[in-house]
Amino acid sequence: MPQAPERPSKVKGDAPPWDDNPGRLVTTLAPEPEDTFSHPIHKKVACLTCHLSKSGEKLTFEEPRGCQICHHEAPARNKDKCADCHSDEELGPALEKQVSVTVPEHAARARPVGFKHDVHEDKACLDCHTTPVSLEPADSVATCAACHADHHEEGRSCATCHRTEAITEPHEDFSTAHLGCDACHTQSRIAALQPSRSFCLACHDPEQDHYKEKECSACHFLTSPDDLKRRLATAQRGAR
Repeated sequence: MPQAPERPSKVKGDAPPWDDNPGRLVTTLAPEPEDTFSHPIHKKVACLTCHLSKSGEKLTFEEPRGCQICHHEAPARNKDKCADCHSDEELGPALEKQVSVTVPEHAARARPVGFKHDVHEDKACLDCHTTPVSLEPADSVATCAACHADHHEEGRSCATCHRTEAITEPHEDFSTAHLGCDACHTQSRIAALQPSRSFCLACHDPEQDHYKEKECSACHFLTSPDDLKRRLATAQRGAR
């Protein structure tokens, strides 16, 4: 009887000889998803606080509220610990919020506004996040009206919130877009507008570096922003 070819010795734990060359019969299993919940951080919490006693797997609560019940407890006392869970990577990108824009005699328009936390660094988290447990922003905060009711004040950059793509559609008739704002807006709202350079850049964003030390109206309307302001409302409103 022919002898089997000599093979290198196997040690405990090695695969059997006939499994040395599995080839394509062996499939690679996808790695298990990493557990984002850190048990070491919660080692002082009893297991039964979160897990059912029988299975040891099913949670006694649902996310995210179950986590918030503990981690949003006494937010005023723990206000400096927000960054323990909410990282810069989470808060860095602008959060898209839908706001409703209304003007007299026109249907309301919904449009997205990008909320940036870094622009609001002077605000404490609890100034906006007021809902118990979830700490969701109040409705007035979510629509920006809580702070920006008088957002047409002098010196504010219009282009921060009003970007070109959001406002060109309702102002397609550019022959009247620069004047006669009272066709849609109230007189009190127009009175607060300041047709300075920031006002112009809300639509003319590509021109940010175009003679950036000068007011646009000086060349394009041959007048100062103060004089141009009087023309935003048509003097003969009843003539239209």
